[in-house]
Amino acid sequence: SGGDLQINLASPEDAGSYKCIASNNVGYSEVLAKVTVRSPLAVRVSPQVEVKARGSAVEFTCSSAGGKETKIEWLKEGGALPPNHHIKEG
Repeated sequence: SGGDLQINLASPEDAGSYKCIASNNVGYSEVLAKVTVRSPLAVRVSPQVEVKARGSAVEFTCSSAGGKETKIEWLKEGGALPPNHHIKEG
């Protein structure tokens, strides 16, 4: 015989260890199952549009959610990043 555990619409709060225990009149047995729930990666840039006077500094912040070891990389569409750029890790 058997029994199923079904978790619908799993969320990060559902992550953890689950124990299945089977028993009868001669004893019992147990086994662990581990669940990891990963969230989809989302990225955001702030501000999305920047208008500055010539010679002014421009700064964009890129942040991500949903990934523990996310690598952030900046590219310029159609060419290389300006030679006077600086990327802060954080």
